[in-house]
Amino acid sequence: MDTVLITDIGSVDPDDTFALLCLLKNCKSIKGIITTHHFADQRAKIVKLILNELKMDHIPVYIGEGIEYKEKYDDEIRKDFIKNNSKFPFDIFGFPIGTHKEGEKIWFPDFFKGFYDIYGKEYCDTFKAYGKANTYLIETLAKYSP
Repeated sequence: MDTVLITDIGSVDPDDTFALLCLLKNCKSIKGIITTHHFADQRAKIVKLILNELKMDHIPVYIGEGIEYKEKYDDEIRKDFIKNNSKFPFDIFGFPIGTHKEGEKIWFPDFFKGFYDIYGKEYCDTFKAYGKANTYLIETLAKYSP
């Protein structure tokens, strides 16, 4: 069966990592992996790193919807995040890095830190996704259905 995994890998819970590992072990026809949610670009690096470690880096990884990772505050990204997550409980979880103003709680303040600590920032930043998921999905699905 042809399979595409859509994942928000890299948060504090390991469920997406386990799902990816199970898929890699049991599925013979993985057409692609799409990372999504906030920091989809960084999440793609996590998937590429795992695929590289398992010698399966031939599987394409694409960046889905979600705000870009920025270490410094970016007002446009904040506006985009708030617009696309209007029901999000900011008062409980805070804002992702790059969207938080001074004094506001940061949601996942150490996102990707463990990977940088173990592998180094320069090495992790060598992993690049193939491109945007929306184009990939349209082209792929067109092959299966008129």
